[in-house]
Amino acid sequence: VVDRKVPTIGYVLLVSGLVALSSVGAALELQKGGVSPEMKIFWRLNSTSIIFLWLAAKKINRKEFARFTSKQLWIEIPFAAAHYAVLSVSFACALEMTSLVNAFILSNMASLLMIGSKFALGTPVLFYEGLGALIGFAGALICAAAGDGDTDTNGDHRALLIDREMTGNILAFLASVS
Repeated sequence: VVDRKVPTIGYVLLVSGLVALSSVGAALELQKGGVSPEMKIFWRLNSTSIIFLWLAAKKINRKEFARFTSKQLWIEIPFAAAHYAVLSVSFACALEMTSLVNAFILSNMASLLMIGSKFALGTPVLFYEGLGALIGFAGALICAAAGDGDTDTNGDHRALLIDREMTGNILAFLASVS
């Protein structure tokens, strides 16, 4: 019997990630100035990738670079870069089209998607993985159901707002898939 215990650093990382994710939305709401929050988040995502690219390039020497296969160099790395570009653009566009809460919740569902796909494919899901996924989905539903409460618009304008918000939700979910 294997006794699995989560090290304390796992809980520390989980709580710090929760705090960091929660504070980004508030920081975007408080920003003032001539640049939109969408552009600022796009700059942040791209500057992060540039910094990590520089750190990775500094770490890899010729001997380590030679271990990459041609499939990794010409298919997997460009594929990952393209998906990061889709994540950045769709998340920035989702911020423009839907509520801040929906954009952040739907774009950070990658782990929940992995657990859901394990369940759909018949792969065994551990109890705590399933419990965490249920809590995550419940949180997403609560945030999505809260909405903005905008009821003082006419029918046609309201339908356009709903279509725009649904498009933003789909874009945020696409960011999560990427």
